[in-house]
Amino acid sequence: MTDLEATRFILKDKRKYNENPLLAKNEIGHSKRTTYDLPKDPEHSFGVKNVPDKEGAGKVILTWKEHTPNPDSVPGRDFLKLNKMSVKDKALTPQQVNEYRKTHDARRETGKKHVAEKANPLPSHANPEHTYGIKTKYNEDIKELVESRYEDEWVKEQNVIFESLKTQDNTRKAKMQHNFNLSVSPTRHSQQGTPEPDDSHQPFKMKKFLNVGPKVDTNLNVQ
Repeated sequence: MTDLEATRFILKDKRKYNENPLLAKNEIGHSKRTTYDLPKDPEHSFGVKNVPDKEGAGKVILTWKEHTPNPDSVPGRDFLKLNKMSVKDKALTPQQVNEYRKTHDARRETGKKHVAEKANPLPSHANPEHTYGIKTKYNEDIKELVESRYEDEWVKEQNVIFESLKTQDNTRKAKMQHNFNLSVSPTRHSQQGTPEPDDSHQPFKMKKFLNVGPKVDTNLNVQ
Protein backbone atom coordinates (compact mmCIF):
# COMPACT_ATOMS: atom_id res chain seq x y z
CA MET A 1 0.00 0.00 0.00
CA THR A 2 1.44 3.36 -1.01
CA ASP A 3 1.42 6.45 1.17
CA LEU A 4 -1.32 8.03 -0.91
CA GLU A 5 -3.54 4.98 -0.59
CA ALA A 6 -2.86 4.83 3.15
CA THR A 7 -3.81 8.49 3.52
CA ARG A 8 -7.04 7.97 1.60
CA PHE A 9 -7.88 4.96 3.76
CA ILE A 10 -7.27 6.94 6.95
CA LEU A 11 -9.41 9.87 5.75
CA LYS A 12 -12.19 7.50 4.67
CA ASP A 13 -12.09 5.71 8.02
CA LYS A 14 -12.11 9.05 9.88
CA ARG A 15 -15.10 10.22 7.85
CA LYS A 16 -17.00 7.06 8.82
CA TYR A 17 -16.07 7.68 12.46
CA ASN A 18 -17.36 11.27 12.35
CA GLU A 19 -20.61 10.23 10.65
CA ASN A 20 -21.40 7.38 13.04
CA PRO A 21 -23.86 8.61 15.74
CA LEU A 22 -22.99 5.63 17.97
CA LEU A 23 -19.37 6.76 18.22
CA ALA A 24 -20.16 10.40 18.99
CA LYS A 25 -19.36 11.04 22.64
CA ASN A 26 -20.66 13.74 24.95
CA GLU A 27 -18.13 16.27 26.19
CA ILE A 28 -18.53 18.08 29.48
CA GLY A 29 -19.59 21.68 28.90
CA HIS A 30 -20.18 21.16 25.18
CA SER A 31 -23.10 20.03 23.07
CA LYS A 32 -22.91 16.72 21.31
CA ARG A 33 -21.18 17.06 17.96
CA THR A 34 -23.19 16.49 14.84
CA THR A 35 -22.75 13.38 12.75
CA TYR A 36 -24.13 14.93 9.57
CA ASP A 37 -22.26 16.55 6.76
CA LEU A 38 -23.75 20.03 7.15
CA PRO A 39 -23.27 22.85 4.64
CA LYS A 40 -20.33 25.15 5.33
CA ASP A 41 -22.14 28.29 4.14
CA PRO A 42 -23.12 30.33 7.25
CA GLU A 43 -26.09 31.85 5.37
CA HIS A 44 -27.52 28.47 4.42
CA SER A 45 -31.21 28.04 5.32
CA PHE A 46 -32.54 24.61 6.23
CA GLY A 47 -36.00 23.33 5.45
CA VAL A 48 -38.32 23.43 2.47
CA LYS A 49 -38.65 26.69 0.61
CA ASN A 50 -42.00 28.34 1.24
CA VAL A 51 -43.84 28.86 -2.03
CA PRO A 52 -46.18 31.86 -1.59
CA ASP A 53 -49.79 31.34 -2.47
CA LYS A 54 -51.11 33.41 -5.36
CA GLU A 55 -54.20 34.27 -3.33
CA GLY A 56 -52.89 36.08 -0.25
CA ALA A 57 -54.70 37.10 2.93
CA GLY A 58 -55.45 40.58 1.59
CA LYS A 59 -57.12 39.20 -1.51
CA VAL A 60 -59.15 36.74 0.55
CA ILE A 61 -60.39 39.45 2.92
CA LEU A 62 -61.28 41.92 0.18
CA THR A 63 -63.05 39.34 -2.00
CA TRP A 64 -66.49 37.96 -1.22
CA LYS A 65 -67.49 34.75 -2.94
CA GLU A 66 -70.95 33.31 -2.57
CA HIS A 67 -71.68 29.63 -2.39
CA THR A 68 -72.57 28.07 -5.73
CA PRO A 69 -74.68 24.94 -5.28
CA ASN A 70 -73.91 21.87 -7.29
CA PRO A 71 -76.36 21.70 -10.20
CA ASP A 72 -76.08 17.90 -10.36
CA SER A 73 -77.06 17.38 -6.72
CA VAL A 74 -80.47 15.79 -6.22
CA PRO A 75 -82.56 16.23 -3.04
CA GLY A 76 -83.31 13.19 -0.93
CA ARG A 77 -86.44 11.09 -1.33
CA ASP A 78 -89.58 12.27 0.45
CA PHE A 79 -90.82 9.06 2.10
CA LEU A 80 -93.73 10.83 3.77
CA LYS A 81 -95.07 11.87 0.38
CA LEU A 82 -94.38 8.41 -1.04
CA ASN A 83 -96.40 6.80 1.75
CA LYS A 84 -99.36 9.09 1.05
CA MET A 85 -99.13 8.30 -2.66
CA SER A 86 -99.00 4.54 -1.98
CA VAL A 87 -102.11 4.74 0.21
CA LYS A 88 -104.00 6.59 -2.51
CA ASP A 89 -102.93 3.92 -5.04
CA LYS A 90 -104.09 1.08 -2.72
CA ALA A 91 -100.55 -0.15 -1.94
CA LEU A 92 -101.00 -1.01 1.73
CA THR A 93 -98.86 -4.05 2.62
CA PRO A 94 -95.08 -3.75 3.08
CA GLN A 95 -94.47 -5.80 -0.08
CA GLN A 96 -96.79 -3.55 -2.08
CA VAL A 97 -95.16 -0.39 -0.66
CA ASN A 98 -91.71 -1.72 -1.53
CA GLU A 99 -92.73 -2.45 -5.11
CA TYR A 100 -94.51 0.90 -5.30
CA ARG A 101 -91.34 2.79 -4.30
CA LYS A 102 -89.41 1.04 -7.10
CA THR A 103 -91.75 2.43 -9.74
CA HIS A 104 -92.61 5.80 -8.16
CA ASP A 105 -90.44 8.57 -6.81
CA ALA A 106 -90.89 11.79 -4.83
CA ARG A 107 -88.14 14.19 -3.86
CA ARG A 108 -87.94 16.60 -0.96
CA GLU A 109 -88.34 20.25 -1.78
CA THR A 110 -85.35 22.44 -1.07
CA GLY A 111 -85.83 25.57 1.00
CA LYS A 112 -84.54 27.81 -1.74
CA LYS A 113 -87.94 28.12 -3.39
CA HIS A 114 -89.72 29.04 -0.14
CA VAL A 115 -87.01 31.46 0.90
CA ALA A 116 -87.18 33.23 -2.45
CA GLU A 117 -90.95 33.59 -2.11
CA LYS A 118 -90.99 34.79 1.52
CA ALA A 119 -87.81 36.87 1.68
CA ASN A 120 -88.30 40.62 1.60
CA PRO A 121 -86.17 42.47 -0.92
CA LEU A 122 -83.39 44.47 0.72
CA PRO A 123 -82.23 47.93 -0.38
CA SER A 124 -78.83 46.54 -1.28
CA HIS A 125 -80.47 44.25 -3.85
CA ALA A 126 -81.50 47.23 -5.93
CA ASN A 127 -78.55 49.45 -4.99
CA PRO A 128 -75.27 47.57 -4.34
CA GLU A 129 -73.72 50.75 -2.86
CA HIS A 130 -76.41 51.09 -0.19
CA THR A 131 -74.97 51.47 3.35
CA TYR A 132 -76.86 50.20 6.40
CA GLY A 133 -76.83 51.71 9.86
CA ILE A 134 -77.25 55.18 11.39
CA LYS A 135 -75.15 58.02 10.14
CA THR A 136 -72.66 59.27 12.71
CA LYS A 137 -73.19 62.70 14.20
CA TYR A 138 -69.58 63.81 13.84
CA ASN A 139 -67.47 63.32 10.76
CA GLU A 140 -63.97 63.21 12.23
CA ASP A 141 -60.88 63.39 10.08
CA ILE A 142 -58.78 60.23 10.39
CA LYS A 143 -55.58 62.28 10.07
CA GLU A 144 -56.49 64.39 13.10
CA LEU A 145 -57.32 61.24 15.06
CA VAL A 146 -54.02 59.58 14.20
CA GLU A 147 -52.00 62.71 15.00
CA SER A 148 -53.75 63.07 18.40
CA ARG A 149 -54.86 66.64 17.72
CA TYR A 150 -57.92 66.24 19.92
CA GLU A 151 -55.76 64.89 22.73
CA ASP A 152 -53.44 67.90 22.50
CA GLU A 153 -56.42 70.28 22.71
CA TRP A 154 -57.74 68.43 25.76
CA VAL A 155 -54.34 68.61 27.47
CA LYS A 156 -54.14 72.38 26.87
CA GLU A 157 -57.63 72.87 28.32
CA GLN A 158 -56.70 70.81 31.38
CA ASN A 159 -53.53 72.87 31.87
CA VAL A 160 -55.55 76.09 31.85
CA ILE A 161 -58.00 74.64 34.39
CA PHE A 162 -55.12 73.41 36.57
CA GLU A 163 -53.44 76.83 36.58
CA SER A 164 -56.73 78.49 37.51
CA LEU A 165 -57.28 76.08 40.40
CA LYS A 166 -53.69 76.55 41.54
CA THR A 167 -54.12 80.35 41.60
CA GLN A 168 -57.33 80.04 43.60
CA ASP A 169 -55.65 77.70 46.07
CA ASN A 170 -52.70 80.08 46.56
CA THR A 171 -55.09 82.99 47.15
CA ARG A 172 -57.05 80.94 49.70
CA LYS A 173 -53.87 79.95 51.54
CA ALA A 174 -52.60 83.56 51.64
CA LYS A 175 -55.95 84.74 53.05
CA MET A 176 -55.90 82.03 55.73
CA GLN A 177 -52.33 82.98 56.72
CA HIS A 178 -53.31 86.64 56.96
CA ASN A 179 -56.28 85.84 59.19
CA PHE A 180 -54.08 83.63 61.36
CA ASN A 181 -51.51 86.41 61.81
CA LEU A 182 -54.24 88.85 62.84
CA SER A 183 -55.61 86.41 65.39
CA VAL A 184 -52.18 85.68 66.91
CA SER A 185 -50.87 89.28 67.14
CA PRO A 186 -53.10 90.45 70.08
CA THR A 187 -52.09 87.40 72.09
CA ARG A 188 -48.41 88.16 71.56
CA HIS A 189 -48.84 91.79 72.68
CA SER A 190 -50.73 90.72 75.80
CA GLN A 191 -48.04 88.18 76.70
CA GLN A 192 -45.28 90.86 76.59
CA GLY A 193 -46.64 92.66 79.72
CA THR A 194 -47.45 89.49 81.70
CA PRO A 195 -44.77 88.42 84.23
CA GLU A 196 -43.46 84.92 83.90
CA PRO A 197 -44.78 82.48 86.52
CA ASP A 198 -42.47 81.51 89.37
CA ASP A 199 -41.75 77.78 89.21
CA SER A 200 -39.32 77.76 92.18
CA HIS A 201 -41.99 77.06 94.86
CA GLN A 202 -42.01 73.74 96.69
CA PRO A 203 -44.63 71.12 95.92
CA PHE A 204 -47.65 70.96 98.21
CA LYS A 205 -47.25 68.89 101.37
CA MET A 206 -49.26 68.52 104.53
CA LYS A 207 -47.73 70.20 107.55
CA LYS A 208 -47.21 66.95 109.45
CA PHE A 209 -45.13 65.59 106.58
CA LEU A 210 -42.90 68.61 105.99
CA ASN A 211 -40.00 67.24 108.11
CA VAL A 212 -40.35 63.62 106.97
CA GLY A 213 -37.59 62.52 104.65
CA PRO A 214 -37.91 60.18 101.68
CA LYS A 215 -37.72 56.43 102.14
CA VAL A 216 -36.38 55.76 98.60
CA ASP A 217 -33.40 57.39 96.91
CA THR A 218 -34.26 58.76 93.45
CA ASN A 219 -32.50 60.75 90.73
CA LEU A 220 -34.90 63.68 91.01
CA ASN A 221 -33.08 66.94 91.72
CA VAL A 222 -35.53 68.89 93.81
CA GLN A 223 -34.38 72.45 94.58
